[in-house]
Amino acid sequence: MINNLPFSKFNSTLITLFLLANPVFANENMTFSEAYKIAETTESKMSDHTKDKLTKSQGEFLVKSVISCINETGEKPNSFSLVVKFNAQGNVTETWKNQSSDFLNCFESETKEKYKYISGKKEFYSFIKVNL
Repeated sequence: MINNLPFSKFNSTLITLFLLANPVFANENMTFSEAYKIAETTESKMSDHTKDKLTKSQGEFLVKSVISCINETGEKPNSFSLVVKFNAQGNVTETWKNQSSDFLNCFESETKEKYKYISGKKEFYSFIKVNL
C-alpha cells in the first residue's frame, strides 16, 4: 500500500515529477512566474517565421483590446504582462497576470473571449508584455 511506503527525498521527487508532467495537476497552482518561464522557453524555440506570425497575431489583438479596455475602465496602465495558454484549436484556456487592476481584468477577459492563435501544438504558452 502507498500509505506504508517510506517518504523519502526520492519519493518526493517522483511525486513532484508526476505532478509537473500531468497537466491537470501542473497548471492548477501555477504562478505567473512559472507560466512566464514556460512561455519564454516556448517562444525562444520558435523559428523566425513562427515568431513573426505570433507577433503579428498579438499586435492585431492588442490594438483592439487595449483601446477597448482603456475606454471601458478609464485606466491606462504603464505596463503589464499576461501569459496565455492556448489549446490545439487556438482558444485561450488559461491566463496568468503579473498584477491586478480593472484594466488588466478587462484585458484578461478580452483575451479569453477573443484572442485566437493556432500553433499546431496540443497546447501552447505565450506571453504578452506591454509598455505604454
